[in-house]
Amino acid sequence: MIAIEAIMNQVLQNCNIADSQHAGLYSICGLALRLRDLYKWENGLDPWVEKDSAEVLEWIGAKEQKWEELAEKGFNAITIMGNKYDPFDTSGIDAFQEFTHTRHWDLVIKATAEGFNTARYHAEAISDIFQKGMQKNDKQWIENEIAMRLLRPLGVT
Repeated sequence: MIAIEAIMNQVLQNCNIADSQHAGLYSICGLALRLRDLYKWENGLDPWVEKDSAEVLEWIGAKEQKWEELAEKGFNAITIMGNKYDPFDTSGIDAFQEFTHTRHWDLVIKATAEGFNTARYHAEAISDIFQKGMQKNDKQWIENEIAMRLLRPLGVT
């Protein structure tokens, strides 16, 4: 039996780690609005429900304390029925979930190969871009190429 709540808690822990590393990217106002929405989501509140400011500020203080503790941590693997997955290995996780219903090993093997090939492609591309950029002595070119060739196709700007 797959323990959905355990998986959810692992994913939420990785969300907290990501939040701790990127919260400073927003303006104070933008962060405050996002935190208010996160507070409502984590507490199962409807969007129009407004809680007492003191209660929300106490929650924000606790959230910031947790972020400080997590800021230097890497993401945790997601463990499903004793199998560990990279948190970004959605193909592997989806294949395992489908395997639990169909028992077709080829799904897991294919997803693992696709994930490995994707990681290898990105590593080789970054290495190639870096080497060419260093030959040009142009670090800005390196950043622009990585953004254009690798990040933009993934929807990352």
